[in-house]
Amino acid sequence: MNPIHRKIAAAVGLASVAASLTIGAASAQGEPVGTPGEPQCHGQRVSTGNQRVENIVIPELGVNLQNFRLTPPHRAQLLNTFQEQGRTNWTVQEFQQRVRAACQ
Repeated sequence: MNPIHRKIAAAVGLASVAASLTIGAASAQGEPVGTPGEPQCHGQRVSTGNQRVENIVIPELGVNLQNFRLTPPHRAQLLNTFQEQGRTNWTVQEFQQRVRAACQ
């Protein structure tokens, strides 16, 4: 293979890798739920998250949440577990305020 063919092959390979990474990153972001400014935004966001998720186990952080649901009380617990904004005293009401603020 001459140098020009090697450069072409390398460029095609690099383009393929870049395309697969871009497509993978885009698909991992998921679909947004609730449209900010719409009256039903808050309800859609809260009800969509109200589902059971797999166990959340991160030994390095001491996180071991088994049979976890994403109800508002559990979401407040997650905010506290991950010390969102350096806090460990999040309440359900504060979680709801965050969702409302994101919907405005």
